Amino acid sequence: MGLISKGFWKTYKKTINSASSDFNQTEVTWLKSMGGLDRDGEDNQTERFSKIPLLCLANYNYNRVWPVTGYTETGEIDKETEVIIFNIDYLCKLGYMKKGGTFNFDPSTDKIVHKGITWKCSGMTNLSQAGDEDLLLQLILQRENPETTKS
Repeated sequence: MGLISKGFWKTYKKTINSASSDFNQTEVTWLKSMGGLDRDGEDNQTERFSKIPLLCLANYNYNRVWPVTGYTETGEIDKETEVIIFNIDYLCKLGYMKKGGTFNFDPSTDKIVHKGITWKCSGMTNLSQAGDEDLLLQLILQRENPETTKS
């Protein structure tokens, strides 16, 4: 028998899933791509998005283990990152999880809007494993249009 009983894991899952309704209250808009890229697959103005409001927990500069500032001839580019965390049970209840337990989010085309800033996904990973299943999902975000710093 392990150090943590199956009964404890069950209680832990229930606690994490019920706490989600109290902690994950930051609203973001998931821009789910509906297609529309031209035949060469290049970005253009015909791409359409479905706007889906979601609740999550937002962390700023949480994973600062890589450089987030780019340097150019004209100055520094702000590539600040944000991490948002979703409860997997919440996403399942909304119908946004695929069979096999993956989020129906396409990092290559979908986007997130938070506080008026459009973000692209640079990484997605599960978090908070409870013995036999993951309970949380993390998206690592970067600004889609980096802003230059002000002098």
